[in-house]
Amino acid sequence: MNGTTEAKPVMRRLLLYDSGVTRCGNHRVVTRSRAAAVLSSLFLLFMLETSAQELEPRAYWITPKASNAVYFGYSHFHGEVVFHPLLPFENVDARLNSTFLGYYRAIDFFGRSANVTLTMPYVWGTQEGLFLGEFHRVRPSGLADIQFRFSANLLGARTMTVPEFLEFREDPKTIVGASIRIEAPTGKYDPDRLINVGNNRWAFKPQVGLTQPILKRFLIEAAFGVWLFTDNDEFLVDQTWSQDPLWSGEFHFVWRFRPALWAAFDVNYFYGGRATLGEEQLPTIQGNSRLGATLSVPIRSGHSLRFAAGSGIVVRHGDNLNFFSITYQYGWISGQ
Repeated sequence: MNGTTEAKPVMRRLLLYDSGVTRCGNHRVVTRSRAAAVLSSLFLLFMLETSAQELEPRAYWITPKASNAVYFGYSHFHGEVVFHPLLPFENVDARLNSTFLGYYRAIDFFGRSANVTLTMPYVWGTQEGLFLGEFHRVRPSGLADIQFRFSANLLGARTMTVPEFLEFREDPKTIVGASIRIEAPTGKYDPDRLINVGNNRWAFKPQVGLTQPILKRFLIEAAFGVWLFTDNDEFLVDQTWSQDPLWSGEFHFVWRFRPALWAAFDVNYFYGGRATLGEEQLPTIQGNSRLGATLSVPIRSGHSLRFAAGSGIVVRHGDNLNFFSITYQYGWISGQ
C-alpha cells in the first residue's frame, strides 16, 4: 500500500467528524477552521510522547535501604513537529512546559536493592502552524497522567545499609536491573473536547538495564525497553485510537566527580509506535533519537539540583524538540 492510499481514508474520517461539519439544507459541509481544530489535536499527541522519550542516567544506581527523596522540577521543550509529507501540516512549532512533583523510596525486594517512584506532572504549552495553508494555534493545559515506576537490581546490588553503600560506592560492581514504568489515565481529559493533556489510556514500559563501572569514577550504562499502550476508546468522542509498541534503547556515560556531584552524556533511540484510528493506520512510525547531558550538583547535606538539556538528532516522525530541565531534590534516610 503506498502512502497516498494509506493517508486519504484517515483524512476523510477526520474531516467528516461531526463537530467539524455544518449543515446547509440536507447537505453536510466541512468547515476548514473546525477541521483544523480536529487535526490540531494530533499536535498534542506528539507533544505528550516526549515524556516517553526520556533520558534517564543512573536509573539503576543503588541507594541505601530506607532512602527517601522528594523532588520538584520544571521542563521546557521547544522545536518543530515533523508530520508525514501527505498530511497537510507545515511549519508546525511547539512550546511545551511541565512542572512535576515526585517521591522516591528505596526498598528491600527479596534481599535486592529496589525502589519505587511516583511523579505527578502538570503540562501547558502552545502549538502553532499551517494547516491547509491557514495559520492555527492551540494552547492546552492541565494535569497530565501520573507516572509510577518500580525498579529492582537483580545482579550486583543487594540491599545495603549506609556503611555497606559507602563501601560499594568506592569500589562499585556490575549492576543488572529491571523496571516497570506505568502511566495511568489520570490526566485532564474530556471526550467532548478536541484538545486534552491526558492520554485517556494506560501505558506500560518494562525495561532491563546494565551499569558497568570503569576505573571507579566512570560508569557506562545501557537500557532497553518497550512502551505498550492500551486503546483510547473516546478519541474524538467515539473513535478508537490505538498504538503499536514503541521500542527504546538508551546509553549513558557517567563521570562521578565526588558524592552527589556527577555528570552524564546521554543518547537514546526510539522506533515504532505507529497509530491506528479505528481500522485505519496513520503514517506515524517513529524512528527518533535524542542527545543530551545531565549535571547533578549538591547544595548542602541532603539537597541537590539536577540540570539536563538536549536535542533531537534523528527524527523520522513526531517531535524534533530542544529541551532543558531543572530539578530540586531533598533526600533523607528513615530512622536517621
